[in-house]
Amino acid sequence: MQNANVIQFNSAQDKNVWTCISTFFSRIEQNSKNTRVSYERSVRDFFEATRGKSLEQLTEADLIFTKAEVERYQTRIKEQYKGTTVNNKMSAIKKVYSKLEDNEFDVRASWFDVDRYSEHEKVGYDPMTFEEVVKAVELVSGTRKGTEKALFIEMAFATGFRKESLKKVRFVDIYEHIGDWVIETLDKGNKKNFSKLSDELYDKIKKFQEEERKSKNDAIFQLTTKTIRGMMDYVRENIDFGRRNI
Repeated sequence: MQNANVIQFNSAQDKNVWTCISTFFSRIEQNSKNTRVSYERSVRDFFEATRGKSLEQLTEADLIFTKAEVERYQTRIKEQYKGTTVNNKMSAIKKVYSKLEDNEFDVRASWFDVDRYSEHEKVGYDPMTFEEVVKAVELVSGTRKGTEKALFIEMAFATGFRKESLKKVRFVDIYEHIGDWVIETLDKGNKKNFSKLSDELYDKIKKFQEEERKSKNDAIFQLTTKTIRGMMDYVRENIDFGRRNI
């Protein structure tokens, strides 16, 4: 009788493409479930677009690409996503290929050494709908600093303030005026901006302040620009916005 604690290895599966890739995803998930979801979506999209197959259907022959094919794919998805998102997707695919190469598949991770896009593009963005905001809030709530990220998205949607302006808002900048809750911030050129808040959103802000034990002079958000950028990349990867630039 075999010991139930003994890990069984199946040599017949050693060169199975999906077995190798799924093991890599499982290892990633042990650190971060969200990273695993992002990586898997990027890799699935790649093979569905280039081979018309799911990951579970791949053979070793399906893994072979030329540098030109990889660059064409990168160029194609840039028509849909901004540079940061494209860079993240290509990086995820390359990491999978590094693992495949480590497992002695006849592939080269260097095929994916492509020029990165600028991550500081000056582009206009389209607004999200209310339904999309609800989905985004639900999505980021399950991530690290989820409550703070969800509140940031809700306040951005409610006020229309720029990211940098919203990051500077303090709890004391929210006050009551003629029966309404008002939020005030300084924009470019020290121009004052005002926006009304619903009672529901105000209550969420106060609850967040109490839970985080922050004083009225503290900034509401401690999110870095990098964290906000990563959050929005994650939202774009998991919500279908069509050809709109969110």
